Amino acid sequence: MDCQAAFSTVLRHFDLAARWCANENQVVRSQRQISGHFYFDEMGTTVQSYLKPAWIGVLVSHDREIIDFDLAEAPATGRLAACARRAGVHRLNQRSAMRARIFQRLSENSNLKPDVIMTDQWKVYASQIRQNCPGLLHIQFKAKRPRRNSKRELRSGGFDELFPFNHTATKMRHEVSRLARQTWCTSKTMQGLRRHLEIFRFFHNEVYLPRFRALRARKSIEQRPNE
Repeated sequence: MDCQAAFSTVLRHFDLAARWCANENQVVRSQRQISGHFYFDEMGTTVQSYLKPAWIGVLVSHDREIIDFDLAEAPATGRLAACARRAGVHRLNQRSAMRARIFQRLSENSNLKPDVIMTDQWKVYASQIRQNCPGLLHIQFKAKRPRRNSKRELRSGGFDELFPFNHTATKMRHEVSRLARQTWCTSKTMQGLRRHLEIFRFFHNEVYLPRFRALRARKSIEQRPNE
């Protein structure tokens, strides 16, 4: 028997799942205390067209838990800027406001107690963190080039100080099809992108990470010599 579902039905169920995951993410964030090293950076993607870039700001813990994220529209840059102007695509740069919202929520949430926040050496990070999170220690590291054939997860030049973020970002691009660098899956709206990220955040934090930690603990016990 061939079972088919209407496109509107799929959208409704996708929206329902995203709303449920978003609510659970809010509840968990309000109840769970997280401390230690935090990592922040932004990921680039597009909505509808390469002429309409979008940026995802992600805050990650030292244990690779996605603490918070937000979205921002931005104008096309580089060679695409002239194409966007000819096509009549005009977009405001909302990245600064997006970062301010994330850092403001970080400073207002009493359950989030970072010892230090780590970013790359983009100069705007220092000023915004100093403005929105006064007193928080901020350390910047030089961004390293991705190692060849590593899916941009591993970096060349030895130890990667931003590995927790880079690993999480690589997993996001792998699991969320619309974030892949070469794909036919594209976001049609910013709201649809946000819904997909809420679902991934819940799966990553509440399903994947607990299984990974349990597997890591079991392997460490098995490898421990008999006492």
